[in-house]
Amino acid sequence: MNELAKRTLVGVIGIPLLIIVIYLGNWVYFTAFALLFSIGLWEFYRLTQAKGYNPLTILGIISGLSLLLSIYLIFTFSYITHNVGPIFIAMIQQILILFIILFTVNLFRNHNNAIINISITFGGLVYLLIPFSSLIILRFFYNYLFSLGIANNTSWISYLLVFFGSIWICDSFAYFIGKKWGKHKIAPMVSPKKSWEGGIAGLITAVLSFWLLGLAFKIDLPISILLIDGLIVGTLGQIGDFLESSYKRDANVKDSGNLFWEHGGVLDRFDSIMFSAPALLLVLLFYFL
Repeated sequence: MNELAKRTLVGVIGIPLLIIVIYLGNWVYFTAFALLFSIGLWEFYRLTQAKGYNPLTILGIISGLSLLLSIYLIFTFSYITHNVGPIFIAMIQQILILFIILFTVNLFRNHNNAIINISITFGGLVYLLIPFSSLIILRFFYNYLFSLGIANNTSWISYLLVFFGSIWICDSFAYFIGKKWGKHKIAPMVSPKKSWEGGIAGLITAVLSFWLLGLAFKIDLPISILLIDGLIVGTLGQIGDFLESSYKRDANVKDSGNLFWEHGGVLDRFDSIMFSAPALLLVLLFYFL
């Protein structure tokens, strides 16, 4: 099976699964993205291990899942009771306890570079937690607004479908246009195959797809916000891709993992959300609140 066939097969299987997970929501959505978060964080720590460092992998993953669960519960309970104080305080306590545990555990490890190892453990946690927690919040954000009487309906599923759809369209056009007509490389030392032609094609199609899909799905947002969101996907999504490429090049590996065959691992497939998901959440917060 050639590369294009494998890419197509992953898309044929992965896209319907993603749609089902988004549609079902609740614990199914949380569990799916918590699993992807765990695998992605493990991949990140493995990249640093290739450089000779020794992050606290298991502790980092468990801590991340605990914090991700707290974020999920905050928006679940806020939708039902509007009282998130106890859970928010518990999350702050978790972060403080995490610092204490990281330093304590590292005292009993027979490894050098203690400061670097702890920094990598916490840094990887933040790097993955921010975008994946943003995805958790985005799924339940509209229900929360509806419960407050701010939004007109609870159809926030459509927004996530448009978000992931525009990312896929952006990546696809950037890949195929760049492969066919790409002549001018953006950053050959980081990602030698990515070209300005492909990047511009990805940006344009991201803006157009977010706008047109937003109208098609009747998302309750003005056109200006849809265009801004598309611009975010087209720019920050590709910047996230370059950042992930720089990590892999530094670790001297082709892919972060092989969960998605030719598509690589979680970090390879979800690199576009690293900056774009938090940015979209900020735009919505400024608009609605």
